Amino acid sequence: MKSPIIATALLASSCATTVSETSVEGNFAVLDQYNFRGVPQNEEGVVQADWTSTFTRESGDSFYTSAWANFDMKDDVGDAVLPGDAGGTASEIDLIAGYSRELDGVGIDTGIIHYAFPGGGSSTSELYVGATWALSIGDLAATIYYDVDIVGGLYGRVDLSRDFEIDEATVLSTSAGVAWSDSDHSEAYYGASESDLADFGASVAVNHTLDEATTVGLQVTYTSILGDDLADAVDDAGIEEDNVFAGITLSWSH
Repeated sequence: MKSPIIATALLASSCATTVSETSVEGNFAVLDQYNFRGVPQNEEGVVQADWTSTFTRESGDSFYTSAWANFDMKDDVGDAVLPGDAGGTASEIDLIAGYSRELDGVGIDTGIIHYAFPGGGSSTSELYVGATWALSIGDLAATIYYDVDIVGGLYGRVDLSRDFEIDEATVLSTSAGVAWSDSDHSEAYYGASESDLADFGASVAVNHTLDEATTVGLQVTYTSILGDDLADAVDDAGIEEDNVFAGITLSWSH
């Protein structure tokens, strides 16, 4: 996974004369559940953090690299996917390299994600490509992920999000989305070899700006497995197919 990150950094460096802005952003969250694509990975509390560096060129397109980590609070993960016994350490680390730009009013985003599991589990990588449209009812985003390593499966998701200003410093953020999974992806992530609707997710967050760089928030998320065979397989594994979880967030950017 080091190669895409290094390649992106070298490409950004080679275009140094045209880079008009470099920005960094960090996020920190404490959640009572880590849920991935509708399936609980840990339901006994986690701490998550990420860091993103973005290099924006004068032409408006951007290259970015990001690192994300999930830390289990306890060894016990409850009825969930992660193996446990990783309390206080990183059970998952994701590395991302990507490129984004706007084309005729449509935001285009593409890149690669590498998923690593220091606490146990097989690492894998996905390519992704997405598009975002600013509509009168909110921002519509569609993203396709394809696993190029172990799974070889396809996962697609459509989300609609909208922000509502409460006051000058406070915003209510809402989002909802639905996803589809092919048979290979479904077998790996849900335990059923079926191409079907995968999961539904909806979230509500209240974010308050403390200063020009720092924001704190409170969020609540609901997820549900939609496909009957996928939901039955998850349930047979002793994992809840419908979940509600919450947490607090802290974001910083410069």
